[in-house]
Amino acid sequence: MKKHIFITIFALMFSASAFSQTGIGIRGGMFGVDGNSYGGLELSLQSIANYEIDFGYISGGNWKVTALKLFKLAGDEEFLCLYGGAGAGAGLVTTPVIDDEFHANLALDLGVSIRVLDFLQFTLDYRPEWALTKNSYSDSAFEWTNVALGARFVF
Repeated sequence: MKKHIFITIFALMFSASAFSQTGIGIRGGMFGVDGNSYGGLELSLQSIANYEIDFGYISGGNWKVTALKLFKLAGDEEFLCLYGGAGAGAGLVTTPVIDDEFHANLALDLGVSIRVLDFLQFTLDYRPEWALTKNSYSDSAFEWTNVALGARFVF
């Protein structure tokens, strides 16, 4: 009986991911919509309707990793798709002014992706974040200015 349950779960995991395109690339050019811009660049692995994992450098000596569970909201992954999701992030502030400082946050994500070629995807997403730890990374507990462009090779 346990063997059948394991095989069923294994088959469901692979059947759900088989219909989703996976892309690897960058997410960056982050800018604040209220004029308080901050820069950074993240290495990004994304599979719409499954997950997104970003690892990057944010200006001022901040390193951050974010993992999100994504859902396809509308459209088709082969051309234009609206997606959303939620997840968490953690990072380290490493500036000479302060000691190394850990930070953690919760994040939402809302974005649109467009495929221009069979292998190239561009995204624009909005990711508000709520701080779980007090740190110098953010001025407030809620950071709503995280808007980014992404470019990924899709396979």
